[in-house]
Parts: sequence; structure tokens; C-alpha cells
Amino acid sequence: MASEDRLAEQLTIAEVAELTGLTAHTLRYYERIGLLDPVARGPGNARRYDAGDLAWLAFLQRLRATGMAIRDMQHFAALRRDGDGSVQRAARCSRGTATRCSSASPNCMGTSRP
Repeated sequence: MASEDRLAEQLTIAEVAELTGLTAHTLRYYERIGLLDPVARGPGNARRYDAGDLAWLAFLQRLRATGMAIRDMQHFAALRRDGDGSVQRAARCSRGTATRCSSASPNCMGTSRP
């Protein structure tokens, strides 16, 4: 099956592990700590990942490759869940302006963390 065809359907945890290079344990861990939103479930309550999940996992892998700490990645995941209103806060946080950022959001990096 071509990888494009596989992305059009929902994938099992084993298939996603193979595609991403992450272990099944890491995928479950990312979901448990909130880096990955709750994954859809299929028959037998098995996780079923879609193209959106894969795109987010690729982004998380890029963040990790920069040396970003899991805690900071969790912050980005929370900003993503907050929607468009959090984009400016994310930009300020990523530039390291913790003072301005902390006044905009009490959960920003540099002050209390989620």
C-alpha cells in the first residue's frame, strides 16, 4: 500500500510508529500528557490515527529536534488547543520575551507552566 493511500485512512499505533519512528510507548505517552489530543478509537478500543494526528506528530518531532523540553512542547500543545487567540502569545513566548508573555498569559513559558 502506498504511503499516500495509508494517510487517507486511519492508521493503527503500529503503523504510525513505523511511519514516524516513534515507539508505541511514546505515542501513548504523548497522548497521556496532552501533547497529542485524544486519538480516535476503533474496534476493540484500538487507537486510530488520522492525517491530522500525523501532521501534529511531525511538528512535535521538529520541536523535539530543536532540543525543546517536553514541558515547553506541552505549552505549545495547549496554545494550539486554545486556537487563534493564542497565536500572538505563542510568538512572544517562542521569542523568549517572558515578561510580556507572562502578562498576556499566566501559563506562558517563563512563569508558571501547565
